[in-house]
Amino acid sequence: MILIRRIIKTFMHNPMPDEVQDNFVHWFLSKGECDLKNKALEEEWIEMCEDSREDTMSSVARWSRLREIHRKMDDHPLKKTGLYLSWGAVAACVVFFFLLASWPLFFKVDPETEVHTCYVTSSLGKGEFTMPDGSHVWLNSDSRLEFIGDLSGKVRNVDLYGEAYFDVMPSDAFFVVNMGGIKVKVLGTEFNARNSESYGNYEVTLKSGKVQVESDSFDSVSLEPGQQFIASTDLRRASVRKVNADNYTSWTGEVLSFDNKRLETVIVNLEHWFNVDVEIDKTVDRNVRLSLTVRHESLSKTLDLIKILVGCNYSSTGEGKILITQ
Repeated sequence: MILIRRIIKTFMHNPMPDEVQDNFVHWFLSKGECDLKNKALEEEWIEMCEDSREDTMSSVARWSRLREIHRKMDDHPLKKTGLYLSWGAVAACVVFFFLLASWPLFFKVDPETEVHTCYVTSSLGKGEFTMPDGSHVWLNSDSRLEFIGDLSGKVRNVDLYGEAYFDVMPSDAFFVVNMGGIKVKVLGTEFNARNSESYGNYEVTLKSGKVQVESDSFDSVSLEPGQQFIASTDLRRASVRKVNADNYTSWTGEVLSFDNKRLETVIVNLEHWFNVDVEIDKTVDRNVRLSLTVRHESLSKTLDLIKILVGCNYSSTGEGKILITQ
């Protein structure tokens, strides 16, 4: 058990050559010593969850490392056979973890005081959850949402890393989404929030109700339905604009369908559907119209179709960013 925990810690904290990573994934997904590996990984999750409260650099690094391991597991032949590991109740801790990429991760850590709940999605999955106060949240891929307690206090605080769509249960208690440099305060409403260091911005899009965006770096901003707040992660630039909120929330559904829609509109939807950043070069006509449906197609297959329909090209610029050119 000690050796297995040491192996897992080593891979969570240190960069490894691809060949070594592949060997680790193969070993972890194999059936041998399954109970011991479950227990060791469970203990690692608990420790990570406790560290994440302090929001230290080590905590962020460990979450990033775990996402890398998830991606390796997503493409591993053993995973494709349908093998998954699940954790049951252990003492005061309840954990459910599925290595299949399309399944969300949900776990609770119950210290002596209050329950710390964390919802996490893998790089290829999305999750839908109902919170203790009755609020509904959809988590996009590679995202996590955390909160302490049962959200029954005077303020319902949650921490978001990534992208989420909220349908907040009306209450006299403010619902506050902390996103690092900014926070979103609401009473009851539907809105999309995106906190992504990779894409270099914060994004809040209001579908109904009213929200207030606050930060120590600027005066609070109130949004009306159909408005979007966007700011750089260094908060040096911030603005509010009018948008079609449906284009930024369609990723929560099971299918994307476009009928004679502008390329620019299609790309906005796809950005959130695949949780990527897509830039359209100025040489490409953003107003060209196209019709297509996306269900289970991959990003590359979808872009290949757009390439045929529009007569454009695309390339990856790294860190999940895509550039569309003529």
